[in-house]
Amino acid sequence: MAASQASSPIRLRLLSVTAAGVQACPGPKGTAAPGSSDGLSAEAVLSRAEAVLRAMVPSLPPTSGALVAQVQRILVAEPLQLLLAMHVPSDAGKDEQSANGTAVGALVIRRYVNTYNGRKAHIECMHVLAEQRSRGVGRALINAAKRAAASGFGAVAGTPAASPARELTFQVDSQNPGALRFFHREGMDLTDLAFSGPLALPSSSGAAAGPPAGFTTVEIVDAATRSIRPEYHAYLRAAQEVIRELRPNLPEDVEQFEAYVDGIVREAGRIVLAVQESPSGEQAAAAGAAAGAAGGAEQPAAASSPAPFVLGFCMHRLITDFSRGGMRKAWVDDLGTLSSVRSRGVGAALLANVRAQASRESSAGGHPIATFELDSGVHRLRAHAFYYREGMAIDAFSFGGAADKEKPEIAEVLA
Repeated sequence: MAASQASSPIRLRLLSVTAAGVQACPGPKGTAAPGSSDGLSAEAVLSRAEAVLRAMVPSLPPTSGALVAQVQRILVAEPLQLLLAMHVPSDAGKDEQSANGTAVGALVIRRYVNTYNGRKAHIECMHVLAEQRSRGVGRALINAAKRAAASGFGAVAGTPAASPARELTFQVDSQNPGALRFFHREGMDLTDLAFSGPLALPSSSGAAAGPPAGFTTVEIVDAATRSIRPEYHAYLRAAQEVIRELRPNLPEDVEQFEAYVDGIVREAGRIVLAVQESPSGEQAAAAGAAAGAAGGAEQPAAASSPAPFVLGFCMHRLITDFSRGGMRKAWVDDLGTLSSVRSRGVGAALLANVRAQASRESSAGGHPIATFELDSGVHRLRAHAFYYREGMAIDAFSFGGAADKEKPEIAEVLA
């Protein structure tokens, strides 16, 4: 890089690309609000971002037209927002292409609702062209991502995830020390370890021969309608105890709890429960009380049959991964069992069910699902040992930072 280039601030215009089209990003705090893209088409913007997109995701199609089409398909299929840092030279002309520049950095945000930190904004992938690093491009993208997360800018209107997120998270490859240093400098802290593994069930798993006797696993979500199956509403109410044992931040009120979980399901979340087949009298009474706490017409039905006793739960989703060029993966949001039944194969059976769901959908057509991933808090050593037994290994570190705390810009970010 020439000395004059290194010493002068790079001029950037930040653009947002979603399924709804192209929009100018909100500027730094105190500057212009998001605006129009001056009539730019997504195809035009993506074609000027080809170099950085290909560097970020090498598995994208080899031709320009196919790359643009694939990126657009992913943005339609998933609740993703692509942020582009467009380099606009100081001597740029007034024509449309010169005024909006060429992409030198890119970042993809995924939004959804989960049980452990509410409305989540997660950076799925990020890249800055090598010749433009250390000039503030990465910081400009992180700050833009924080503003989008904190304001809901770029999210699908009317969805739970469109509400502001308090935290922005990102996974960093464990073999990328430069990226690890960058996210530390940007005020993000190491919070979780990222595990991944093959979809195929390892022969050493405790669930290899099916769930142990005494309980079964139940899929309570209709993935096609993104809703709890009507016959399983009592199961969800009975699951409140085990879910809140792991996530006490969730509502105690049954109706509020159900509404919160409904929001997760509407965002393509799925739920598997481990249910004891013949609960003891004491357990059935406790489950019956939880199932009937909401009141209303369903109480007599709950009283007329044994209430389910839920031993464990798994919330997960099957998603299209931008960072892998549109391949799909199984992602586990949360996994928990009652402390009184741990080491009895409940967790292994829940993960086996998720793997089976993913295998069925992978075999049904479309993009295959090959990987199985999740995050686990850095302090959860017992859980880490369990995931290793399930054939998974740590391949990345997860960082998180407050969405409302930006670092001073280094680049000149144009309004």
